[in-house]
Amino acid sequence: MDLDIEVERSEVIEWLKGLKDESIIQILMELKKEYEDKENEPGDEK
Repeated sequence: MDLDIEVERSEVIEWLKGLKDESIIQILMELKKEYEDKENEPGDEK
């Protein structure tokens, strides 16, 4: 699973490089919200 996460991260980083600063901020806020929502879901522990 860790390998999948690394691949996704590098793909996201490459994608973010092509965006304007305002878009990056908006997307990072959305990703942060999604991450927090996932963290708060019950029964999803490693």
